[in-house]
Amino acid sequence: ISIFLAQVSSAAQNKFLLRRLETIANTDGLTGVASRSFFDQAYETAIKNTRHFQNIHFSMLIIDINGLKQVNDSYGHVKGDEMIKSVASFLKSHCRTTDILSRIGGDEFAIIAPETSAEEYEDLCGRVLETVRALAIADDDGGAVPLTVSVGGVVAQVPAGSEPLRIDSLLADADRSLYAAKTAGRNTAAAAADID
Repeated sequence: ISIFLAQVSSAAQNKFLLRRLETIANTDGLTGVASRSFFDQAYETAIKNTRHFQNIHFSMLIIDINGLKQVNDSYGHVKGDEMIKSVASFLKSHCRTTDILSRIGGDEFAIIAPETSAEEYEDLCGRVLETVRALAIADDDGGAVPLTVSVGGVVAQVPAGSEPLRIDSLLADADRSLYAAKTAGRNTAAAAADID
């Protein structure tokens, strides 16, 4: 009996540790939002769903924090990390339960928003930009360092008879729209449809 109980206990502990490792692998250590690897999996799933079911579509936003390098250079990386965590916390509080928020790079986040039309995408971008403008982090002199972001993205919807979405081209379109937003003066948003 003791050998059996030891084996059951060991199996339960291994299962717990495996779940814990999965959570760690899927979570960004600094911000607590989903990691890049989790984003990649969720993105592939969203693409597959859109390929198979034409009424299932999604929007993807890529959000880039403006001026992080200057904050790191002027105030140190602790303040830079504070800026990243502030933006992550804000985005998390404004996402729906069905949205997937991930940190995909040093100062970049992505949101996969299921069942989002082009109009809803624009509304979401506007809300992100407007509300982030109200955020700031305190500097060492008691002043405030304002936060702004640039937003790019794409609405992934496949009309009947169209070619299926490709993973690489959709992400490239979102990246191009983010670059267009940054080129337009930062603190703005663009969609892939705006740059075609």
